[in-house]
Amino acid sequence: MKKLTAIIISLFALAGCGPKLVISTPASQNDIYSLALLPREYPATVTRERVDYIYSALTAELLAHGYQLLDETISNRLCNAGNCFAPNSPAQLQDIQAFVDLKIGSASRNNFLAGYYNAISGTLRLVNTSNSEILRVEHTESERGGLLFNSGQLFRGLSTTADNTSPEAFSRLADKFAKVIVSKLPAAKNTSRAGTQGQLLRIAKASVYRTSNSSDEVCVDAPSSLMAYAIFARSHATLREVSPGHYCGRFRLDDIPGLAGLAVEVRSAYGASERRELSVPATSASACDLRGKVDGRLDDTGRLSVALQCSNDHGQTTACSIVPQECAGHAFRIFRAESGIGPFLKFGEFTGPKWLAPEKAKGNFQIVAIDKKGGFSVPVALTPKAS
Repeated sequence: MKKLTAIIISLFALAGCGPKLVISTPASQNDIYSLALLPREYPATVTRERVDYIYSALTAELLAHGYQLLDETISNRLCNAGNCFAPNSPAQLQDIQAFVDLKIGSASRNNFLAGYYNAISGTLRLVNTSNSEILRVEHTESERGGLLFNSGQLFRGLSTTADNTSPEAFSRLADKFAKVIVSKLPAAKNTSRAGTQGQLLRIAKASVYRTSNSSDEVCVDAPSSLMAYAIFARSHATLREVSPGHYCGRFRLDDIPGLAGLAVEVRSAYGASERRELSVPATSASACDLRGKVDGRLDDTGRLSVALQCSNDHGQTTACSIVPQECAGHAFRIFRAESGIGPFLKFGEFTGPKWLAPEKAKGNFQIVAIDKKGGFSVPVALTPKAS
């Protein structure tokens, strides 16, 4: 009982501690409006999910206080390459006034009897572009509840202890922790920068067209030195800046299942963005589609044989005596890879309705049809069956 009492007294003492602010270089606080987060650190005693949530809460608070925050993908790339504090580094060219370095000491949950005590402790450092400390905030944010802290209120104690097991309990504490430490930072200056960024972030032109080899080129024209993306149904891909202000990427939209819409997006280093919707090019009605029209088998010697399939009036497929009409004039190329993820290399080519591999080979096979202009059909996987 004495041990339990000592624990309770120590928890009450911790709960009364406020943030400790240490200002190292006061003059450096006068003109800070753009920040970059140093790469996240994951202490062994705190789960990755909790660390990520604390950083998300920190980011939200910094933005709410008027700071311009460099996109974390960019800051991670710069810092992992060792360019954070190098003179004339890309980080310096992004007009960053300071870096934010967060060290999470602990994020604990203490349950005993019908009581609980939760705490997040950490240190936030603001450093300049030479890695000299501007200020430091040390803080422990805590909350307590349950039967032991609500003596005589049994029902209330048990219910609050039950609530403590939900994910929202940690989220609430992390939000408070972030709010307190950010409140100790100097006020953001020159906050009109956000409006200036929005004016500079205009899409002048966006387009998508089908090339002669049946791929699709997605391009967007916007100011130079931005990040540009093609946005698909459930994913996105980077568009490369092929010339100043002209971003492009080549894809095969026919290969993306369920794709009904397409968009392009440009984003500044500080998170401002603009998006434009595009129409997906229609597949040509005369295109050769091999899906459901190819049969692969292994003959008695273990060689791959391929036969094009035709459908009769009853929907049944049989081997064709001629190339299907929609595939007339096409060549058929077989690719092979050791694994399902490639790389796939050319293994054979034919123009008739059947083909037999010149030698035995194991692996993963795909077939494409190639028209007279060099356009490729959607690749079809071959899963050979024993003859």
